[in-house]
Amino acid sequence: MESESSHTQQNILRFPLPVHSAAQGLGIGVVSGLLAILYRICIDSADQAFHGILPHIKSRPFFFALWLLIVLGLSLLVARLMRLEPMISGGGIAQLQNELEGQTKLSWLTVLWSKFLAGVLCIFGGLFLGRVGPSVLLGAMAAKGMYSLVKTADHQKKLWLVCGAAAGLAGAFGAPVSGIFFAYEGLRMKPTRANLVPIALSSTTAFALSRFVFGYQTLFDFRSLRIPSPHLLWLCALLGLALALFGLLQNKLTTLLGGFFGRMKASFRTVFLFIPFLLALLIFLLFPAASQNGIDIIQTAEQGQLLFSSILLLLAVKFVFAVVCISSGAPGGTIFPILTVGACIGSAFGAALVLFLGADSVLICVLSVISMAGYFSAVLRKPLTGVAITAELTAALHLLPLFIIVSLTAAYAPLLLARMRGHIVRNRLR
Repeated sequence: MESESSHTQQNILRFPLPVHSAAQGLGIGVVSGLLAILYRICIDSADQAFHGILPHIKSRPFFFALWLLIVLGLSLLVARLMRLEPMISGGGIAQLQNELEGQTKLSWLTVLWSKFLAGVLCIFGGLFLGRVGPSVLLGAMAAKGMYSLVKTADHQKKLWLVCGAAAGLAGAFGAPVSGIFFAYEGLRMKPTRANLVPIALSSTTAFALSRFVFGYQTLFDFRSLRIPSPHLLWLCALLGLALALFGLLQNKLTTLLGGFFGRMKASFRTVFLFIPFLLALLIFLLFPAASQNGIDIIQTAEQGQLLFSSILLLLAVKFVFAVVCISSGAPGGTIFPILTVGACIGSAFGAALVLFLGADSVLICVLSVISMAGYFSAVLRKPLTGVAITAELTAALHLLPLFIIVSLTAAYAPLLLARMRGHIVRNRLR
């Protein structure tokens, strides 16, 4: 017994507490977390301002004409910022991955302020974009700024950026586990004991600051949501296949429209960027329910308050709007639109089962919650992060097995089908 105790003490002394790594994680978590919190406050205020202006636009022609001029000015200003710093386009995660892989070198200060401003302007204009991608890039750029001031070893630069990205995600969504998973799965950081401490501390610190500012309630609360059927596992597999098809369609359309946008001259890109701003206004005039922000739409879809035809219309409008906004390259996140569209798909799937098969109506809510994780995995191919972020946002930990099944099915079913198709083609050629 004494030998085992002495052996344990020797192991503890052999691997001392990484004080430097802990201080690094705490410092990055504070700076990047506060920046992500500030960005969240600003875009929430911009979203509230947009929805506060909309009723006046509909009832008064003068305000309608004035808002058209404002929207045109917003698109011109955002296009100007994108010409000033091309690396602020899109969500920002792809640019961060290129930085981590050494394919590009981002100017941290220029990217930071221009991405912040452009993201807020896009939300104020009504674009269907989120806050996670920009928060990840902003957190990483803040960490890069700290790294340039501290001037530590070159091989530590990647760890600083990843810690900032994890803190940005945790601060934006209040999801510390998702920040850690994203660091390893989304940014392809090799997990080691040396980098786990600073990444975990930076994510947890940003989460603590976020909870201090916004409170300790999750974005949604589905802890009391009951599972209506023991056969739901099979439905999750079918739902995962449906989400995989929608994910393939969205990625294909986004690639096509994004490529079309990328081939335009700079002068025409401004015109194309005006389209999503104008589309946001038209959606409000023609289908006001679809102009709600992502949180309200998810709550409406998950509570089963809409008819089946209304759910299908809502899904079609938000799907098209998401594709247009994302493919335009406007500075803004893609994760929240993905979660919103996923909730609409699950709600439509559940409403169809209720309408045609007489299933329990609670199935609409359950499937819409599960679909958020599945569609995240279908579009981004990051099932672990999708499961973690959905579980932390909804507090529905009892649905964790269902999250895993639908996420893995949605993420890997297309890959398996592609391999099977290639195998069949090769056999026929033989």
